[in-house]
Amino acid sequence: VNHSNFDEIALAFPGSTIVSRGNEIRIKGNKADTEKISEIIHSLIKHFSKFGNLQPEQVHKFIHNSINLEESVTD
Repeated sequence: VNHSNFDEIALAFPGSTIVSRGNEIRIKGNKADTEKISEIIHSLIKHFSKFGNLQPEQVHKFIHNSINLEESVTD
């Protein structure tokens, strides 16, 4: 998961901050958003580990699914 992917995630959660240094990732923001961001990042890492690549469209899909899942739970 590279910095451009983190930038895409950060755009979807404007109240949060994602900082990566080496193998460490720090997420700051409200609890609900940080949990969603963490789930997205774990999903991206899992996908990359399984398939060996990660396309921008896939990053958008993971973000979109996470946001839509939350909306469907609150409806």
